[in-house]
Order: sequence, then structure tokens, then C-alpha cells
Amino acid sequence: MNKTAKIPALLLALALVLVGCGAINKQTFSFAMGPKGSDFYALGEGICADLTKGVSGTRFNPIESGGSADNAGLLAQGSADVALMTLDMAAEASSKNPELRAIAPLFKQALHVVATGTSGIRSLFDLKARRVSLGTEGSGTAALAEKVVASANLELRDIQRQYLEPGEAFKQMKNGSLDACFVLAAPGSAAIAELAQGMDIVIVPLSEEAISALTENEAFSEGSIPAESYKNQNEPAASVFVDVVAVCTSDLPENVAKAMVAVFGEKAVETLKKSGITAQSMEEIKNIPLHEGLESKKEHE
Repeated sequence: MNKTAKIPALLLALALVLVGCGAINKQTFSFAMGPKGSDFYALGEGICADLTKGVSGTRFNPIESGGSADNAGLLAQGSADVALMTLDMAAEASSKNPELRAIAPLFKQALHVVATGTSGIRSLFDLKARRVSLGTEGSGTAALAEKVVASANLELRDIQRQYLEPGEAFKQMKNGSLDACFVLAAPGSAAIAELAQGMDIVIVPLSEEAISALTENEAFSEGSIPAESYKNQNEPAASVFVDVVAVCTSDLPENVAKAMVAVFGEKAVETLKKSGITAQSMEEIKNIPLHEGLESKKEHE
């Protein structure tokens, strides 16, 4: 082979090396979700796939976690770049971590009190002396559950409390070793719907006292889990709702934050819809500062 013939071969080899370097240099971001069996975790892979396709030159990897409270710690430690958090937990974390930033609201969750049909639990007071999971220990769900128990004039020692991930709680309800559990989930949650298909469940309504106690935090609003959200749920169940937001720290590149908002407003809407969840509009988020890249975009609109 002469020198002239070698040049195209060298150019081809160089091109392949450069393509390989491009793949290696793709920016990778860790996205903290939630525990198995939660809306956060179930939606995580789909949302990360949407972001990886929609944000050029990036890869988003979902991380299983303990939920909102755990995610705040992961962001503070630098173990996660982005996370899903309920607005109340995000606001609380922001007061302790000045680097925390909001990207976009995604959907609303309702506090579900799910009981087995055979337990006889029909009101919050019926939880007395029963086997109840309050959610993952240290999670936002557990904190809400403890307030709900207190609103029913019960003390924590009055119930046989456990702190389980939703998936494990559902498993124990199926095998008869748990009577009820607290779960933060969007109405029509696929995980709860699946449980309702396999056994008789009851969505226990929150009392006026419980709703009043929880809505003292302005992140929560009163509402109802619609009838027929789950099999054999004939009546709406009073509850409280809270926004789920995507959060990060100020270290996230501005161009990435802007591109993520565009994906959330377009592609992720379809991912949420497939799980029966209505996406939030890209409205203003209160009590937590927006990422600087989004603030600058807002100024130029």
C-alpha cells in the first residue's frame, strides 16, 4: 500500500476514535427517584430515558432512594445531580441547603391510606392496635402519617407501626401480615391499582382534623382521590395533595436545566400519561429558588 492509500485509512481510524471519545465524554447525570413500589421509582426509568433522548450529549441514570428526605441528602452530598421531591420537603431542604434549585413541577401526589378489605378499617381511628406501615423511616410520607395518626387522637404506640417501602408494604398486605399502609402517590397509581386487582382494598378518607393539620403547611392543598381510581372504590376519598418537583443544585449546567424543562413540557408528559398521571403545567414554584439558567430565560421572554 502506498502513502496516498494510507491517508484515507488513517482518517477513518481517527474518525472512529473521535466518535468513541464523544460517547465516552457524554455528560452523565444521576437522577435520584424513590423506593421500589413508589411513583417516583416507577416513573424514574421512563423520565430518565426521555431526558437522555431529549437533552443532547447527556445520559440520565435513575437512582433508587428512600424518597424525598433521602434525596435532599443525596443532592447535598453530591451523590445525585437531580432528584424528585415533594414540594414541602424541597422547601424544607432549601432552607438548609442554599444551593438547592427547582427545575420544574411534574405532577401532584395524594396521601393514600390503603387498608385491606378484610381488616375492617374504614376510618383513621380504626388504625388503633392494627399493623400499619407509615412509609420508609425518615421519609416525608412517614412524617405525614405520624401527623395523621395524632389527628385521630392516637399515639404512635397505639398502633403496631412499621416503616416499610411501598413495595414491601403491599407484599405484606397480600400475605396477611399487614393491615394498612400510608403511601404518597398520584391518584390512579399503577402500584396501588395492581394491588387492588389482586385483593380487596379500601382507600380510607382523611378526617377534617387530619386535613386541617396537614394543610397548615402551604405546600399541601385539600382534595379528593376520585371514585373509581381503583377497583371497587365507589366513593371519592378525602385527602391532601402536594406537588412533585424536579430539583437540583446550582452546579447543574444552565443549558442542561433549560433543556430539561423543554423535555418535561413535551416528552415526559406522555410518559406520565401512560401511568395514568396528569402532568403539571410549568407554573411558578414557590418557596424554593429556580435554577439560575431558568431565571435568565424568564427575563428574556
